[in-house]
Amino acid sequence: MGSNHAEINVSNYTGQGGHVTLKAVIEQTLSDNAISGSRFSQIRAVLEVIPRDLDVTKTLAGSGGVTYTARRKVCLCTKAPGGWRSENLDFYIIETQERHTMGRDGIVLGKASADRLFLNDTSKHVAPTCLDKGNDPKKFDKRSEEKGKTGREKAQQADAESERIKKERSANQTQSASNKQPR
Repeated sequence: MGSNHAEINVSNYTGQGGHVTLKAVIEQTLSDNAISGSRFSQIRAVLEVIPRDLDVTKTLAGSGGVTYTARRKVCLCTKAPGGWRSENLDFYIIETQERHTMGRDGIVLGKASADRLFLNDTSKHVAPTCLDKGNDPKKFDKRSEEKGKTGREKAQQADAESERIKKERSANQTQSASNKQPR
């Protein structure tokens, strides 16, 4: 679980009906959003939402080896308190009722969703952005440069190989054409 938390306002996907303010954990490694089954049961009537059944069971993998299993999902209109921008986000309804797997608030926002929710001041995110522990920007830049150089070298090799094959085919076609001349 990530240690970042955010407060979010949620309503049904139309933005109508009731509104609820919830605290959510920002999961740095998760791309999807999740809500515990018990938390969803608490807010379902207020928000006037109906979950959709999934055709297959969805398993979400969070940090620290935590996995979440869902068979339903719900679309919620989500906004930062005081924010001007809202997003309709899908939340997988997690069947596991164990408190430690979802945090005490029962809401998990994936990093991408958290980054899309802006406050009125567009320079501020709901979730603080930070580098992962152990990632040095200089090392990252150096690795990126090395990967780029390696990629360019591979592309040049592929181009050279492609040219060699074209020349070989052209030579074979010329030789084949000279062998087929009438006698």
